Amino acid sequence: MTASVIASLMGSLTMWSCSNSADSSVSEYLATSGDTYVFDMSDAVTREHVSFKNRYGFTIAADLYLPKNIDKNAKNIAIIMGAPYGGVKEQCAGLYAMEIAKRGYVALAFDHSFNGASSGTPRYTGSSDIFAEDYSAAVDYLGSLPYVDRNKIGAIGLGSSACFAMHAASVDKRIKALISVNMIDMDRICRVGMYDKEISDAARYEKLKGLSELRWNDVDSGHVNLTDPIGAALDSVPAGFEPLAADLFSYYGTKRGWHVRAKGCFAKSSMGSFRGFISVGDVFPTPLWFLVSEKSAARYMTEDIYNSCRDPKGIRVVTGATHVDLYDRTDIIPFDEFIGYFKGM
Repeated sequence: MTASVIASLMGSLTMWSCSNSADSSVSEYLATSGDTYVFDMSDAVTREHVSFKNRYGFTIAADLYLPKNIDKNAKNIAIIMGAPYGGVKEQCAGLYAMEIAKRGYVALAFDHSFNGASSGTPRYTGSSDIFAEDYSAAVDYLGSLPYVDRNKIGAIGLGSSACFAMHAASVDKRIKALISVNMIDMDRICRVGMYDKEISDAARYEKLKGLSELRWNDVDSGHVNLTDPIGAALDSVPAGFEPLAADLFSYYGTKRGWHVRAKGCFAKSSMGSFRGFISVGDVFPTPLWFLVSEKSAARYMTEDIYNSCRDPKGIRVVTGATHVDLYDRTDIIPFDEFIGYFKGM
């Protein structure tokens, strides 16, 4: 989710509070939500809660998915899935990991630092650099497993996590292949706004002034101020949302994909961190494949990045699909093609 587009629209639907008081909030979420997932578990797969440290010292919470018939005496292909910014591993990242494991690969879905069941304070802080490091830390973890081939570790980025995965792959060449699914470029949105509306010097300066004032608000209040969280799981999307916000809310804010740990609130001052960072760039010579929905309002971001990257690369537009259809529509997400793609690493 993109805080600049969505969070301000959701305040009237707030039910769950967000707190930055202490890292104990992680254990609070775990105690209240338990092992709840927005998808049904496959009988052909096992799931194990695991954790590992990144280089910033944060503990990354993850789920390891394995095919039940895995040969642990062999070296297996492994794929990493990071949850979209604001999402958690119990949602689409976990679904992707399960589907990948069903097809014979080791798969890992994780919560980014500051979010979900991972550690890090202040809660809901955003950082392209740290989120990219989370991907590399996941590579560290998978490469330590005796049944994983260190030379065959790939990654999938969903929504905003696609840009963090790209940043990781641009510098960490242990990631041998990458798939971007409906990328939302957080850095670009925070620099120039959705649809690049803030392109004038005056508009940029006004946005920077506002972000700078947010830092004073944090200093004066003694805590990091957060955007309003998503409300409880609704039956449908309320009227008045912009296209991308409505599309995302149809997953995160309704019974379709709502999860108690994916509260959708963000540290307001983090937008300054995204604005000053460029995480999406050329990952050459790492193979890169883009999957994008025909009806996604963020489609232009994928197409622009695709055009700027060098080969080897590929792109596929999923006809008729909305942005979040590629989060959970297993009937149209080409998982079998993913397997073929990663097999070539």
